[in-house]
Amino acid sequence: MYTRLLNLKMFFANHNKVVEPDISRLALKRSSTFIPPQNPIVYLFEMLCESQLCRVVKTSLIKEDNLTSTERFCLKELTTKDKYRVMKPDKGGGVVIMTKIDYINKMTNMLDDETYEKVSKFEMNRAYTKIDWLLYDYLIEGMIDKQEYESYCGTSCYPIDFWHSKNTNV
Repeated sequence: MYTRLLNLKMFFANHNKVVEPDISRLALKRSSTFIPPQNPIVYLFEMLCESQLCRVVKTSLIKEDNLTSTERFCLKELTTKDKYRVMKPDKGGGVVIMTKIDYINKMTNMLDDETYEKVSKFEMNRAYTKIDWLLYDYLIEGMIDKQEYESYCGTSCYPIDFWHSKNTNV
């Protein structure tokens, strides 16, 4: 992730324009899918860091094990058998260990509550498409500008792509 940021900085190094993101719209902004070209200097830096980390990991030895051999055996059994599910708790630190049957039953009971409604992937995609078209309508009606529209949709908003492909065929 860090090298991607370095590659982005190197890629946009010649641009003088610095755009500060508007914090109020970050919650609605889709993640960027742009992958900048690999810069050779950044690549060498990444390889150097990786080799140094490998060297450190290989040379560092655990002097004392904080688990007994019995505890280590039990932990290995829990993680290798398909009967149990080992998870992080929602709040706080620690480990939650449940049988898969108990986990499925608890999740089913929670989702069967009236709070949740079962929807298909098609319905989710249809909802996202409605949002994209609504934002496009706002753009056309002048309620938002193109920069605002792109900050909400990113570069892959459906209506603009659809509109451009329709106009190029005409």
